[in-house]
Amino acid sequence: MLLERTLQEDCLPPHSEGKLD
Repeated sequence: MLLERTLQEDCLPPHSEGKLD
């Protein structure tokens, strides 16, 4: 889900997938 995605993307750059989603 977005929650888990946000945690992982938090470490990666903001151009990963759609952190702002």
